[in-house]
Amino acid sequence: MMAELIKRQYPSAWKALCLNYKGSEHNPGYFKFKCVCRFISCNMGKMDTLKYDVDEGVLHLEDVSCPIRKDCPFCGIVCHPQLYGMTKREQKILKMRAEGQTYKEIEKETGASQSSIKNAIQNVTHKLKLCSSKDLMKIAAAML
Repeated sequence: MMAELIKRQYPSAWKALCLNYKGSEHNPGYFKFKCVCRFISCNMGKMDTLKYDVDEGVLHLEDVSCPIRKDCPFCGIVCHPQLYGMTKREQKILKMRAEGQTYKEIEKETGASQSSIKNAIQNVTHKLKLCSSKDLMKIAAAML
């Protein structure tokens, strides 16, 4: 289950992990175990600030202290991964909407036009194969 969540929510991270542990593919259970363990150790620390790391199918990631962060080829891919393949701009717009900001307020803060903001929300809704932006806001709320 955890492997499927990572694969769906963080496809770039999953792809990188699969390449990293390619030598273990002959043993599918062990292969998934290695990929999931690495993702968890990079994103869900020992000193949790959250009550739950996984809640209703949404992974809640944290900033985990890592001694090799600056030298790690996976920084920004496996640790601090891009959610659902969204751009940083899409994530920011989504977060602001989930916080209750209006299109006008988002426009003022980001400099994006209201139609660009609406398009970004529609694009993410489509990327995630969701039925409505209302479903998207549930996911965005979990990002906060």
